[in-house]
Amino acid sequence: MDVFVAWMGTEARRQALRAVRQLRAAGLSVIYELRERRFGNQLKSADQAGARRAAIIGPREVNEGKVKIRDLSSGEEREVLFDQLVSSLEGAGGLGGAR
Repeated sequence: MDVFVAWMGTEARRQALRAVRQLRAAGLSVIYELRERRFGNQLKSADQAGARRAAIIGPREVNEGKVKIRDLSSGEEREVLFDQLVSSLEGAGGLGGAR
């Protein structure tokens, strides 16, 4: 599993669904939370699903037009512009390696 998309808030859910479509179109395996849950619970689900990275979208990220990317092995995080999400996760440009 390449990416788990975590979201919180109505507008973040819209952005998350958009991110899922774009990431899948780029050939990445992606899962996302169907219902709103606390980020901690979503990230626990991501880890249990074997996701390598999480794309986190909350109200702050929506307002700033960004996505937080967390490597689930190392805990390393960084923010990227929403429009750069796919390119930042494809190939060598993404955080972390195989899990």
